[in-house]
Amino acid sequence: MSYRRLMRHRLLRVLLFLVLGAVASYWISTRLHKVEIWLGIGLVWTAFFTYLAICARNELARIAWITLALFILCLSGYETWLWLKNPMLLKVRYEGNFDDIGYFIDHPILGKAPRPGVQAHFRKSVDGTLLYNVVYRIDGNGLRSAPPHDEAGSCVLFFGGSYTFGEGVENEQTLPYRVGELGDGSIQTYNFGFHGYGPHHMLAAVEEGLVDDIVACRPTHIIYQAIPDHVRRTSGRLLSGFHAPRYLLPENGALYKKGFFDDESLLPPGIRGFLNRSLVFRRLTADKSPLNRYDLDRYAAIVARARDIFSAGNDGTSFTVLLWEDGNSKLVREIANRFLGHEIRFYPVEESVGISDRGKYRLSAEDPHPNALAYDRIARFLLDEVIN
Repeated sequence: MSYRRLMRHRLLRVLLFLVLGAVASYWISTRLHKVEIWLGIGLVWTAFFTYLAICARNELARIAWITLALFILCLSGYETWLWLKNPMLLKVRYEGNFDDIGYFIDHPILGKAPRPGVQAHFRKSVDGTLLYNVVYRIDGNGLRSAPPHDEAGSCVLFFGGSYTFGEGVENEQTLPYRVGELGDGSIQTYNFGFHGYGPHHMLAAVEEGLVDDIVACRPTHIIYQAIPDHVRRTSGRLLSGFHAPRYLLPENGALYKKGFFDDESLLPPGIRGFLNRSLVFRRLTADKSPLNRYDLDRYAAIVARARDIFSAGNDGTSFTVLLWEDGNSKLVREIANRFLGHEIRFYPVEESVGISDRGKYRLSAEDPHPNALAYDRIARFLLDEVIN
């Protein structure tokens, strides 16, 4: 066999194994969970590079393949160690049809959004104990379904993350739905909340016309549910919210939108989303720097800007923030001071609504999201103190 044919034969063999390795990795990623994914993928590529090292005729090539095999093996071992170091992550399990229906989709304005017109089944368990088993019904506009309403009355728009969306509860138990239901048809509600959202999604939605395109009534009330973690989300520090609207606040200028947080990333959103499932990748790419004054100022400016747009476009529209403490009283005080500086009306939820006993009003000790009882109490509070 000539040298050229020999090299072509070896190259084809390497390419064949690359394809087989990629196919095997994809299969593993769709069939296994958490640490099992990375352990399985690591073993596949370790075996692949080991085989190439055994078949190598050149000493330098053999050393290169062995080095790659050892690197992948060590990386896989480190990933496994990180998962074992955090046993709670291994105990939490999500099941349902969300992958089959393509529940999470890319959105040109919001970055990520639910697929319109689907019913997503989510089941969460911790160490074998069921926490919730619910269905998220998404309407044709990509919002969680609302109760029926009459033509006349109040028009209330809800914004926020999973606290507004209603993670872990049925549609009829969410805060927007309960407000509409308790209004006996006189209140039309819209639930613009979604997993991982923050005020930057609210501002992008109203600035770029998404709210006007969806809402069929003149907004009378805007309710934004804030949690301390939203400051980190608007700063782009959370990997789960990397494909989200990015706002900048110049020192002596006005707040402005600059694409998405991941616009400058070398990795496509899909690949980055997959790699975010790796604890090693998260550790290497996460921004662990503490929040600073600029982060807080930008966060408050985003909320204030959304308030101003709603008020300017709809005379008489009230803007209210429900501020959750979530065990972070120091950060909440900083947020509250900035809300006061911007004259943003807000209510400390635990204190104002009287749900300081969070154990009674959470989904469980393992999941801090509000439960149906909490949403019912908050809905009644809003009707008494804000809407009516």
